[in-house]
Amino acid sequence: MNDKITGPCPSCNKQKCSMCNKQKCSMCHGGACNKQKCSMCHGGACNTKTQLIPEKDSGLLNKYNYVLKNNFEERIKSLKKANKELSKLKVLRYINALRTLHKSNEKYYKKLDRDMKWLQENYN
Repeated sequence: MNDKITGPCPSCNKQKCSMCNKQKCSMCHGGACNKQKCSMCHGGACNTKTQLIPEKDSGLLNKYNYVLKNNFEERIKSLKKANKELSKLKVLRYINALRTLHKSNEKYYKKLDRDMKWLQENYN
Protein backbone atom coordinates (compact mmCIF):
# COMPACT_ATOMS: atom_id res chain seq x y z
CA MET A 1 0.00 0.00 0.00
CA ASN A 2 2.33 2.72 1.24
CA ASP A 3 5.50 0.72 0.55
CA LYS A 4 6.96 3.61 -1.42
CA ILE A 5 7.19 5.76 1.71
CA THR A 6 10.82 6.12 2.69
CA GLY A 7 12.36 7.62 5.77
CA PRO A 8 10.88 7.77 9.25
CA CYS A 9 7.22 7.33 10.12
CA PRO A 10 5.46 10.70 9.73
CA SER A 11 3.50 10.30 12.97
CA CYS A 12 6.19 8.96 15.28
CA ASN A 13 9.47 9.71 13.46
CA LYS A 14 10.70 6.12 13.99
CA GLN A 15 12.36 3.94 11.36
CA LYS A 16 11.23 0.52 12.60
CA CYS A 17 8.28 -0.94 14.44
CA SER A 18 9.41 -1.93 17.94
CA MET A 19 6.99 -4.85 18.08
CA CYS A 20 8.19 -6.81 15.05
CA ASN A 21 11.37 -4.95 14.05
CA LYS A 22 10.07 -4.58 10.49
CA GLN A 23 10.69 -1.41 8.60
CA LYS A 24 7.32 0.31 9.10
CA CYS A 25 4.31 0.17 11.42
CA SER A 26 1.07 -1.27 9.95
CA MET A 27 -1.11 1.46 11.38
CA CYS A 28 0.95 4.19 9.72
CA HIS A 29 2.18 2.39 6.60
CA GLY A 30 -0.40 -0.25 5.74
CA GLY A 31 0.77 -3.79 6.24
CA ALA A 32 4.50 -3.85 7.00
CA CYS A 33 3.84 -4.92 10.60
CA ASN A 34 1.49 -7.79 11.48
CA LYS A 35 0.82 -6.48 15.00
CA GLN A 36 -2.50 -4.75 15.59
CA LYS A 37 -0.85 -1.57 16.82
CA CYS A 38 2.76 -0.49 16.86
CA SER A 39 3.88 0.56 20.33
CA MET A 40 6.05 3.34 19.00
CA CYS A 41 3.30 4.97 16.94
CA HIS A 42 0.34 4.29 19.18
CA GLY A 43 1.41 4.80 22.77
CA GLY A 44 2.37 1.30 23.79
CA ALA A 45 -0.97 -0.31 22.96
CA CYS A 46 -0.72 -3.63 21.18
CA ASN A 47 -2.52 -6.94 20.99
CA THR A 48 0.15 -8.88 22.88
CA LYS A 49 -0.93 -9.94 26.36
CA THR A 50 1.04 -8.73 29.34
CA GLN A 51 0.70 -10.53 32.63
CA LEU A 52 0.09 -8.08 35.46
CA ILE A 53 -0.07 -10.68 38.24
CA PRO A 54 2.37 -13.61 38.03
CA GLU A 55 0.74 -17.04 37.99
CA LYS A 56 2.37 -18.05 41.28
CA ASP A 57 0.74 -15.03 42.99
CA SER A 58 -2.70 -15.55 41.50
CA GLY A 59 -5.17 -15.91 44.35
CA LEU A 60 -2.55 -14.76 46.85
CA LEU A 61 -5.08 -13.44 49.37
CA ASN A 62 -7.70 -16.19 48.97
CA LYS A 63 -5.96 -18.15 51.75
CA TYR A 64 -6.68 -15.23 54.10
CA ASN A 65 -10.35 -15.00 53.04
CA TYR A 66 -9.92 -11.70 51.20
CA VAL A 67 -12.99 -11.39 48.97
CA LEU A 68 -14.39 -8.19 47.50
CA LYS A 69 -17.93 -9.28 48.37
CA ASN A 70 -17.04 -8.98 52.07
CA ASN A 71 -17.60 -5.71 53.89
CA PHE A 72 -14.73 -3.34 54.67
CA GLU A 73 -14.07 -4.64 58.19
CA GLU A 74 -13.82 -8.27 57.05
CA ARG A 75 -11.48 -7.33 54.20
CA ILE A 76 -9.27 -5.41 56.64
CA LYS A 77 -9.11 -8.44 58.97
CA SER A 78 -7.98 -10.51 55.99
CA LEU A 79 -5.35 -7.94 55.04
CA LYS A 80 -4.02 -7.88 58.61
CA LYS A 81 -3.67 -11.69 58.56
CA ALA A 82 -1.91 -11.55 55.19
CA ASN A 83 0.46 -8.83 56.40
CA LYS A 84 1.51 -11.03 59.32
CA GLU A 85 2.57 -13.90 57.04
CA LEU A 86 3.57 -12.14 53.82
CA SER A 87 5.66 -9.06 53.29
CA LYS A 88 3.70 -5.83 53.54
CA LEU A 89 5.02 -4.66 50.18
CA LYS A 90 3.83 -7.84 48.45
CA VAL A 91 0.28 -7.39 49.79
CA LEU A 92 0.31 -3.71 48.82
CA ARG A 93 1.50 -4.49 45.29
CA TYR A 94 -1.09 -7.24 44.90
CA ILE A 95 -3.96 -4.95 45.94
CA ASN A 96 -2.60 -2.27 43.60
CA ALA A 97 -2.48 -4.74 40.70
CA LEU A 98 -6.06 -5.85 41.39
CA ARG A 99 -7.14 -2.21 41.59
CA THR A 100 -5.53 -1.50 38.24
CA LEU A 101 -7.20 -4.52 36.64
CA HIS A 102 -10.62 -3.46 37.95
CA LYS A 103 -10.36 0.17 36.86
CA SER A 104 -13.30 -0.25 34.48
CA ASN A 105 -15.51 -1.76 37.21
CA GLU A 106 -16.29 1.22 39.42
CA LYS A 107 -17.73 -0.82 42.30
CA TYR A 108 -14.67 -3.07 42.68
CA TYR A 109 -12.24 -0.24 41.98
CA LYS A 110 -13.65 1.85 44.84
CA LYS A 111 -13.40 -1.08 47.27
CA LEU A 112 -9.83 -1.84 46.24
CA ASP A 113 -8.91 1.84 46.35
CA ARG A 114 -10.26 2.10 49.89
CA ASP A 115 -8.29 -1.00 50.92
CA MET A 116 -5.18 0.38 49.25
CA LYS A 117 -5.46 3.67 51.12
CA TRP A 118 -5.95 1.80 54.40
CA LEU A 119 -2.80 -0.22 53.73
CA GLN A 120 -0.82 2.92 52.92
CA GLU A 121 -1.97 4.68 56.08
CA ASN A 122 -1.45 1.76 58.45
CA TYR A 123 1.69 0.11 57.08
CA ASN A 124 4.04 2.95 56.24
